[in-house]
Amino acid sequence: MLKNTTPRTRLFLLTAVFFFALLGVTAVSLWQISAVGGSPTAVLAATFLALLITGSLSYLIGHSITRSKDTVETAVNDYTRFIERVASGDLTARLSVNGDDDDLSTLGHNLNGMVESLTRITNQIRDASGNISVGAAEILAATSQQASSASENSAAISQT
Repeated sequence: MLKNTTPRTRLFLLTAVFFFALLGVTAVSLWQISAVGGSPTAVLAATFLALLITGSLSYLIGHSITRSKDTVETAVNDYTRFIERVASGDLTARLSVNGDDDDLSTLGHNLNGMVESLTRITNQIRDASGNISVGAAEILAATSQQASSASENSAAISQT
């Protein structure tokens, strides 16, 4: 029944059910107290206070859950855009991480660390490639010199 509803709608429905259940319990309590001769004014005041506290708590809990959900959605969207940038080759991308005390912050710090490691590895590969290129040029020069010497020796042998 609630499969196609948003979490916010489900939270609202849950709060409404809780609120009306409390209202029903309060009505039954009022009926029982009036049946035994209790003061209806005191019961009504207590009921109103209980409803006010319940409504306030329901709102605060709902608002906190909704806010947490929005924060998580925003972080996931930011992290997704960051990962897409890195996947496209932008190793200068960094996440702006707020806080150090929750799982999303830890994930953000770890993703930034991963990109720093990728940058370091890429630089090491670039340096190694440069060293290989220099080495190859030196080998080519030595081989050319040996080939030239071999040609000279061959020419000297054929003249004798």
